[in-house]
Amino acid sequence: MENRRAELIQQIDDLEKSLQDESLHKKLLTEERQAIERKCESLRSEQQYLEKENQRLEERYYPLLHQEETHKRIHALEREKAALQEKISQLQAEIEQDQFSLQQQLDYEVNLRRISIVSVCQRMNGATTDLFHAQIDTQFDSVIHAVEFAEYLFGDVLEIWDSARQSAYQSNFIRPRDVYLNLQSLAWLGRDYFTRDGELGQPIYEYLQQLNCTYSSRESDTVKNDPKLLSDRKFRHPGKPDKIMLEHLKVGTGRGTDKNLRIYFALNRETKKVEIGHCGNHLRLRST
Repeated sequence: MENRRAELIQQIDDLEKSLQDESLHKKLLTEERQAIERKCESLRSEQQYLEKENQRLEERYYPLLHQEETHKRIHALEREKAALQEKISQLQAEIEQDQFSLQQQLDYEVNLRRISIVSVCQRMNGATTDLFHAQIDTQFDSVIHAVEFAEYLFGDVLEIWDSARQSAYQSNFIRPRDVYLNLQSLAWLGRDYFTRDGELGQPIYEYLQQLNCTYSSRESDTVKNDPKLLSDRKFRHPGKPDKIMLEHLKVGTGRGTDKNLRIYFALNRETKKVEIGHCGNHLRLRST
């Protein structure tokens, strides 16, 4: 226990140091972005000036210039304008990338601020295990934020598939905190399941029921015998073959996508990961 406590304290120190480094990096990124924005504004001003010069030449000197020379000058200005526009587009892309990086850093800091170690507690799971208790801010404003935070905390055992991430983005479920708690329960299940090589000493449904989860290990015969409905339950992730998942957790009650959500998952004993294939709207039960 003392070793575990020292390890967790060291992890907290490492996180705080990482946060300081990320804050400095964010400041440097902000300064670089401001410099790029100033340079972009200067190029826009130069572009406007050249456009005005072009207009002035056309209005005042065009009648005095030879038509061929005028065309050459216009073409030269157009090429210069196109080059400036391309440069502005490149700078704008750099600015957007910097803004994206800054947002990632801010999200990372938000996740760090969510966690504060407050005391030692115990969780019953066949035998009493001493654990550090993490007091966590679980008030999320969307399902995807709850999913990303669960992935941040339990990435050692939870594998959020692209199909799950997309379904979470699309979900308007009104209780994202419940989504996080169910994913946390799946992480606890996975850690115990893989540590004990699948020997939990009790059925999975009983284990999850003790964690206040509503678990279903199968789908109806209607779903199993309908290729279209089975296709809805075939999930994807880069670098992995598509997989049909039937085990799922039911989150929420009532009708409507804002009151009802499903988490489809699979326990992969080879990779020791709980694969999350879907985390969003209730899937179809009948073909349309």
